[in-house]
Amino acid sequence: MIYKFKQLLELFPDLILGGSASLILRGFSLERAPKDLDIICDKATFDKINALHFLENVSQKTCSSDMSFSASFRRDEYTKEEKVDFVIRESPEFEVLDFCGNIYKVEKLQTILSYKMKYALSDIESAVKHRLDLAKIFLQLQYNPNLSKNLTQPLYKPKKIMFLEN
Repeated sequence: MIYKFKQLLELFPDLILGGSASLILRGFSLERAPKDLDIICDKATFDKINALHFLENVSQKTCSSDMSFSASFRRDEYTKEEKVDFVIRESPEFEVLDFCGNIYKVEKLQTILSYKMKYALSDIESAVKHRLDLAKIFLQLQYNPNLSKNLTQPLYKPKKIMFLEN
């Protein structure tokens, strides 16, 4: 899944990776592979990506205070559906992460945690997932406070990250 994101980064280097995928790249263990990618960008960038036909099944989401769109990366006969959510923010804050020699802009940890908290306390279908993620994140921060001190470097390289595979 990250392969498609890397393709987009070549054309649009200002894209920011958010959500669970960015937590995993930071070194957090969520014990599950993300089912989608969360990408933060401005509206003009999203419109350009959409015009290039990288996406299919594009629809606007209404469960967030931000303008956001749910979509899938365009498939060919060899790839399965890969869901992606675009969150539109005009001046998003980010941090730079070097993961295995690849540079990524990632959403700030505090921002991710605040959204996970908001979703965990809501009545949306994925609230339980967000509650479990928060419990795992806070437990890891308790036993490894370096995860919050140096947010730009992963503390270890996981043996296998399922969503990084093509």
